[in-house]
Amino acid sequence: MTPEPKRLGMPLILLLGLIAVFGGIYVYYLLLQSSLGAFRIQQALPFTTTTTERQGVAILRSDYTRLAHRRNTTYDPEASWVDGVLNSWQDFLLDGSRNVRARQIQDADVEAGNLHAKYDVLILPAVTALSDRQIANIKQFMDDGGNVWATWTTGIYKEDGTWRGWSALQDLFGVEFIDYVDRNAGNYQVYTDTFPGYAPPGLYSPQITDSTGNVVDTSYVPAARRASEPGELIGPATASDDYLALRRRYQQEAQEMVFTPLDGFVWKDTLGTQPPQSNYASADTITATLRGLDGVARQQPAVVVSYYTWNGVAAQKTVVPYPYTGGGIRRMTLRANTPITANVPGGYRVKTQVFTPGVRVRVADTQHVTPFGFWYDFATDDLPLPEALETTTSSVYGTHGKGRFIYLGYQRASLFIDRSDPEDYEALGILFANMLRYLREEPVIWMHDWPYPYTAAAMFAGVGGNQPQNLAAAADVLSQVGVPGTYFVRPEQVKDVALLRKLYAQGDLGVYDDLSRNWQGSSVDQGRRFSSLRQMLEQAVGAPVMGYRPSHAGRPDTNTLGGLTRAKYHYFLPDSIGRRTVVKVMGWPNDSLYRYNYTVRHDSLGNGGTTATGYLQDILRVGYEGGLYRLVYSSDYLGAPANLGVLRTVAQDVKNRPEFWVAAGDDIARWWRVRRKVEGFVEERSRTRLVVRVTNGSEHAARDVNFSVALGQPVTGIDLRSEVIRPVEYLSLQVSEADHPSTSLSNGNTILNLHITHLKPRQSIVYLVDLKGVTPPRFNWWFSN
Repeated sequence: MTPEPKRLGMPLILLLGLIAVFGGIYVYYLLLQSSLGAFRIQQALPFTTTTTERQGVAILRSDYTRLAHRRNTTYDPEASWVDGVLNSWQDFLLDGSRNVRARQIQDADVEAGNLHAKYDVLILPAVTALSDRQIANIKQFMDDGGNVWATWTTGIYKEDGTWRGWSALQDLFGVEFIDYVDRNAGNYQVYTDTFPGYAPPGLYSPQITDSTGNVVDTSYVPAARRASEPGELIGPATASDDYLALRRRYQQEAQEMVFTPLDGFVWKDTLGTQPPQSNYASADTITATLRGLDGVARQQPAVVVSYYTWNGVAAQKTVVPYPYTGGGIRRMTLRANTPITANVPGGYRVKTQVFTPGVRVRVADTQHVTPFGFWYDFATDDLPLPEALETTTSSVYGTHGKGRFIYLGYQRASLFIDRSDPEDYEALGILFANMLRYLREEPVIWMHDWPYPYTAAAMFAGVGGNQPQNLAAAADVLSQVGVPGTYFVRPEQVKDVALLRKLYAQGDLGVYDDLSRNWQGSSVDQGRRFSSLRQMLEQAVGAPVMGYRPSHAGRPDTNTLGGLTRAKYHYFLPDSIGRRTVVKVMGWPNDSLYRYNYTVRHDSLGNGGTTATGYLQDILRVGYEGGLYRLVYSSDYLGAPANLGVLRTVAQDVKNRPEFWVAAGDDIARWWRVRRKVEGFVEERSRTRLVVRVTNGSEHAARDVNFSVALGQPVTGIDLRSEVIRPVEYLSLQVSEADHPSTSLSNGNTILNLHITHLKPRQSIVYLVDLKGVTPPRFNWWFSN
C-alpha cells in the first residue's frame, strides 16, 4: 500500500514564502548596494524620486529693475533692455546640451519667500533693483540649501529705483565692490558710442595747436604711410591709385564735416593701419535705428566712434606683444583648478564685451568665497601685484548657509559665445556647463595640468645671441640653485662641443634659427633645414633635441609649423601671447607640436641695472593662474653681473615655491604628450556613491597624475576601491598597490583629490567612491506638488 504523501501545513508554507520574500529583498538590497553604495530605503521605494530634490530653476523677471532702468536712463524709455536680458538667458538655458527649462517668477514671488520649497536654483539676470525683503528672502533661500546665480550690478537700486549702493553684493555673496572696469582694447582704455550723422571712416588723432592757434600735425603717422610735408599725401609704392584717391576724399570730407563728437580730432588714415602708441579715435559709418528728440526710433546714418586712451607701457619701453583685440572688448583671465574652471586651460584669457562696464570686486569673506576669474590682463595692465589680483576679481563661487552661489561681475551675454571663434566657444561651453553642475550640486572631475603635487610650472630658456659662450655662466647659476635650464643655440654658429655638452647636461638644448615665415620656404623645405639643424646638435651631445626658438617675434607661419612637424620637433617658444598660460597643443595637422606661450610681462633680462621685482610679481601671478612661467634671456646680456644676479634671484624664488614644477623644455613636452591622452569621467550613481573612471589613452606610462573631483556636497570621509580594466591581451582584474591612489579632501571636504602614481599605457581604472556623512535627500512623494 502506497503511503499517502504528507501535506505541508499552512504555517510551513507561510514560513517558506516569507523566506523567499525576504531572500529576494536581501538580494535586491545587495544589488542596489553594489550599484548605489550606501543608500537609504527611500531611494529604493517606487513612490519616491531621487533625480531632483526640488522643482528646478527659477529666473526672476524683475519689474523693480525695469522701473530703476527707466528712472536712471534716458536712451531706453521702454526698458527693452530688461526683456533682452531675459530672452538671452532663456535662449542660453535651452540651447543644446543644457536644455534647462527655467520658470519665470515675479518680484512678488521673491517677496513672499519660501523659495526653497519650490526651486533648486534662482537666477538673478542683471537684476539691478531689489527690495530689502527680497534680499532677506534670497539669503534665507541660500541658508535653507537653495543656490543662486547672479550677474553684474545686483541690487544696487531699491525697489523704487533709488540708489542703495553696493551693500547687497557683500550681504549676499561676500564680495566688496571696488570699481567699474576700464574698457580696454589691447593697450588702450576705450569708450564707444553711436551718434547720428556722418564722418569719414578711419583713424583720428587729437588736433594740436601751437601758441598762435595754428593747427600742428600730430606726431602720429600710420605705419606704411608717410607724409613728406604737411598736406602732401604719399602712399607706399604698392598702393593703388584707387586707394590714394579714396584717402584724399576722406581727408577732404573730414576737413569740411560738422560732426561734434570728433571736434578736436584730425583724420589720419583708414582703419587698416596699425594703431599709434598714443591717444586716438576711430570712426565707422553705419545705418542705425536711433531715437530722435521726439522719442521715435528711425533708421538713419550714424557713426560708431571709439575713443582710445593709451594706457600701455611707456613709449621708451618695449611694447608687450598682444593679440589684436577689437574695440569694446577686453580680456578676462580664468584661474585653473576650481570646480567652475575644470577642464578650461589654466590662465585662459576669454574675450569679454564691455557694452556695459564690468564690475571688479574684492573677496571679503575668504572662508566661504573663492575667485575663479579676474580682470587683470598681464598683456595690457601694468599694476602692482598681488593687489591687482585681489582688487580686479570678476567672478566668484561660494557657499552661504547650506546653499551655493555664483556671482559674475558682468552680464552673461558679454561672454561672446560664437562658433566663429572655436577656441572661445569650446572654453565658454565648458565654463557654463561647470557653473550649472556646481549649482545643481553635481560632481565634476578634472585633471591637473602639471604632475603631482604641482599646480604651476616654470622654465628658464637661454638664447645664444652674438655671445653664446655666456650661456655657460647661466648654466652655472642654475646648477647652483638646483634647477634645470633650456638653451637655444644656432647650430651653424656654435661649434664648441664642450659648451654644448655642458648645457645639455645642465638641462637640455634647442635650435635657434630665423625660420618663421611662409616666404622662407615650403613646409618641406623648412622641414629639411630643421632636420639638418637638429642633427648638428644631436651629433654633438649624443641625445635627442626637440625644441625650437624663432628669432623673429610673433607666431610662426603655417609653413614653419609644418616644417617643425615634419622634422619631428616637440615644442617651440614664440614671442607671442596666446589665450592661455599653460601649454597649447597645436591643431591638426601639427597636433604633435606644443607651443609655450609668452606668459609674463618681464620675459627677458635687460642690459644692466635690472632688479628682480617685476619678475617676482610675474611668478606670483602665473602661480595664481596655474600656468607656465617662462623666462627667456639672451646670452648677450649675461656679461653684466647684475643680470646674472637677477637670474639667480628669480630661479631661487621659483624653486622655493612648492607649487612650481621647474623643468626643462623637453621634460614639459614629454609630460604633455601623455597628459593630453589621460582622461577622467565621473558618474553619480546615488547621493552616496560616485563612479570615477580614469583612462590613459597614450602609448606611454603616465606618472604622478593628479585628479580632482568636486563632490557636489560636503562629506566627512570617503571609502574607495579600484577595478582595473586593461586591453584583452593584458586583461586582469587584480588591483596592485600602485593602482590604488592616495586620496585627500579639500575645500571644506567638498573636493576629492586623487594622486595616481602610475597609469600603464592603454590602462583604465574604475574607482567606486562611497561618500560618508552626506546630507539626507529631500523626501518627495510622487503625488506631491
